[in-house]
Amino acid sequence: MDTTISKLTALATGNGGFVSSSQASTGSGETPSGNVTLQVPVGNFDMVLKQASILGKVNSVTTNATDVTAQYVNLQEQISALQASKQQYLTIMTRATSVSDILAVQSQLNNVDSQIQQLQGQLQVMTSETTYSTLSVSVTEAEAPFHHKSTPRPASGIVKALHEAVGSFVGGVEGLLSASGSIIFGLLVVLAIVALGRFAWREIRRRQI
Repeated sequence: MDTTISKLTALATGNGGFVSSSQASTGSGETPSGNVTLQVPVGNFDMVLKQASILGKVNSVTTNATDVTAQYVNLQEQISALQASKQQYLTIMTRATSVSDILAVQSQLNNVDSQIQQLQGQLQVMTSETTYSTLSVSVTEAEAPFHHKSTPRPASGIVKALHEAVGSFVGGVEGLLSASGSIIFGLLVVLAIVALGRFAWREIRRRQI
């Protein structure tokens, strides 16, 4: 996102424009996003818009234009009329003979000057708007793709055969131990019977003696 905003800034300045405002949000847990407003010469607007569109995936584009010719001419006429009134008040000021007349004329002059300044400010803004086009861009950083765990690759023929051989060997050992356990238990039972028999035989012979 930061890189894209830097490229947009360079795009504006490289085409004779400037950045009028820029804002970025990179809070923890939030998708980085930002807004940047470019002012570019009217003649370069289409080219800048095209170049800005290739910096990322464009979700939407909205353009509009306003004809301000009538408003521009009207402002100029109002300024011209007020400047003419100002000249008249200045002429009257030179003929005033009393302090009260002078103060009255000065008050009118101040009022006219204030109106002229306001209208000239509006004319400057309109002139800027007709000289520069405004391009407002909202930038949102793409989320990182989710990576699935890789599926284990199937074992090769040799590895598979080795695993089967080991499994068979372990199974055979377990079977042997199980069978040996049964045989040993049987031998212990036989030995116990033989020992009891011999002990009983000795007791019988002792009593007979």
